[in-house]
Amino acid sequence: MEDTVKNSSILASLVIVAQRHGNASKGKDDFSRPLSEKGVRQLSAARPAIEALGPFDLVVTSPAVRARSTVEHGNVLTVHLDALYFPAEGSVDRLVIDTVYDRIGNAPLEEHLASEAGPALLRWVMGAVQAVIDEALRIGPSKRVLVGGHGVYTQMLMLQLALLMGVDVTPALTISLVEGDALVLDQKNGLRHLACPKVEG
Repeated sequence: MEDTVKNSSILASLVIVAQRHGNASKGKDDFSRPLSEKGVRQLSAARPAIEALGPFDLVVTSPAVRARSTVEHGNVLTVHLDALYFPAEGSVDRLVIDTVYDRIGNAPLEEHLASEAGPALLRWVMGAVQAVIDEALRIGPSKRVLVGGHGVYTQMLMLQLALLMGVDVTPALTISLVEGDALVLDQKNGLRHLACPKVEG
């Protein structure tokens, strides 16, 4: 109970911007796939709106190359969190989530949660949320945090953070977060979707 109260207090002072990585090149090693040329253009198109929400005090990101490249911010403290990457390769949770994604693709989060992947996503998000909160605790109150992540996982993270903040979670559930899109969360304005401008290619 004490941890829940402390987490809620920390979250109430934060502005959190979580961005899905841009389009990535194909490759056998998923972890090391870089942004494609299209992905770089997507980030250039999305960056003005993201920067308008800063300046950021902290960047926390999945350690995957495409996620890190999406949220790089020069001299801003950046922490790579394994908890923001997928469940362990070969695990049952990873297999179930990947199987559902292969079947329904970039469907709204509510469809993933209603599928057999729902329990696995709920297990994953507990560790991810705590890892983000732990890093936010290190920088103190009233800070702006930029998060780099992956599709449905980014939505799941922001859904849980919004629940802890006590704000409407509808945007996290009902949209399809496409490459370069972001979700923005703070106590005053709630949770909202920031769409990446469309680019050709």
